[in-house]
Order: sequence, then C-alpha cells, then structure tokens
Amino acid sequence: MKKNSPGSNANGVAGVVSEKPGIALGESGANKVLVATTGRVLVNVDASNGPIHIGDLLVTSDVPGLAMKSEPITIGNRKMHMPGTLIGKALEPLEKSSGRILVLLSLQ
Repeated sequence: MKKNSPGSNANGVAGVVSEKPGIALGESGANKVLVATTGRVLVNVDASNGPIHIGDLLVTSDVPGLAMKSEPITIGNRKMHMPGTLIGKALEPLEKSSGRILVLLSLQ
C-alpha cells in the first residue's frame, strides 16, 4: 500500500516510489507501485527551507511526497541527525523551490 509520509522527519519510511528501482520484487498490479529501498534514485525534493547541496542528508518534508535537507540537532555537545529519519544523501544540488534530484538511498 502506497502512503505518503505523515510529515517532516518521519521515521516510518520504507522506501521511495520510483519509476525504475534497481530491483523489482513481487508481482505487478494495477494498484501497486515500484519502491526503491537502496541505490541511486531520482527523488522529489523541496528546497523551500534552504538549498540542498551535494552530500546533504535528506528526510521527509512537511509537503507530502517530497524530501528536504535534514537539519542536525544538538545532544550534549554533539550535532547529529535524528536516528530513523534519514532517507539518503543528495548526489545533486537544488538551490530553491522543488524538483527532482539524484539521491543515494540509505534508509536509516
């Protein structure tokens, strides 16, 4: 069942809907979509809250179906990204607005 994430920094994401995932498992059907879980995939992103640079970590956005740049939080004296919310790493930049960029998926 395809379902958009419930908001920013969601931790229940299983993958990204993709037209061409590296591996397709299961049977195709009218109400089914292909989902990528690892590898290089085009992802719809939103740079409204700040530009996305190559190497930035991405999380789900408040805008359904889009990812955005992850902002680290400070715990003690360390900055870290929220565990369980990361989708992957940007392989292309996006300065503003929304668009599609290549992302190295690594759900964490």
